[in-house]
Amino acid sequence: MPKFRVVPSILTNGTSQVKGSTFNNWRTVGSVVQAIKVHGERDVDEIFLLDVNATNEGRLVSSRLVARVSSALRVPLAVGGGIRGFDDVAELLSAGADKVVIGTAAIETPELVARLASAFGSQAIVCAVDAVNDEGEAIAIRSGSVQVKQSPTSVSRVLEQAGAGEILLQNISRDGVLGGMDLNLLGEVSKMVSIPVILGSGASKVEDFYSAHRSGASAVSAGALFQFTEVTPLLVKKFLKSKGVPTRT
Repeated sequence: MPKFRVVPSILTNGTSQVKGSTFNNWRTVGSVVQAIKVHGERDVDEIFLLDVNATNEGRLVSSRLVARVSSALRVPLAVGGGIRGFDDVAELLSAGADKVVIGTAAIETPELVARLASAFGSQAIVCAVDAVNDEGEAIAIRSGSVQVKQSPTSVSRVLEQAGAGEILLQNISRDGVLGGMDLNLLGEVSKMVSIPVILGSGASKVEDFYSAHRSGASAVSAGALFQFTEVTPLLVKKFLKSKGVPTRT
C-alpha cells in the first residue's frame, strides 16, 4: 500500500513568507528560508514552495531562492509559481527542485503538460487544480483572480491524460481559514483519476488528515496549520499510525 504523505506548504510573495486567506489578503509572516529549514529538520515527507504572486506579475519563482533552500534539505522540494514552459522547468529542477507545480499554464495549455512529462518525467510534474468553492462547478487560474467554468473533476482528468504525475487539489473558499477540507470534492476527483491526489486548503486538526486518507488522498498539504497552531507533522503521523495508516516514517 502506498504510504500517505504529510506535506508542509510554504507560500511566498517572491521575497518573504506570506499568509493569506481565500487566495487573498496576503501578509508577511517571516522568512522563507527559515521556515523551510525548520520543516526540513522535522519529520516531513516533502515541502511545497509556492510563489503566490509570480504568475500575475509575469515572472518565475526565484531559482536563486530554490537553490538556497534546496541545498539545506534532505526531503523532496516541489516548487511552483509563474511556470510557463520548458525552460522554466529546466531552470527550477537545475536549481534543486525535485518537482514543479504548474497551475495556470497547465490548464490553459494541457499540451504543455505532455511535453514536460515527456522531457522530465511525469513524477516531476504536479498540476494544481483550484476549485472556486464547494459547488464544484468552476476552477480559478492566475492565483485565483480568473474563474473558468470547468469542473475540477473534468480538469483533473484532462491533466492526468496529458501526463501529470500528481494533482494538487485546492479549494479557494477554504484556503487559509482552518475550517476543514473539501472531502466531497476530493472523493469525486480521486475516483476520476488514477494518479495521486494531494489535498490542500483547510486542514484544521490531525483528524483531517485521516479523513482525507479515507476519502482518497495520497497526501495532504497544509500551511497555516503547521505554522500557526501547535500541530506538527510528527503529531499528525503519530495519529495516522494509531489509525493504521502507513506513513513514510
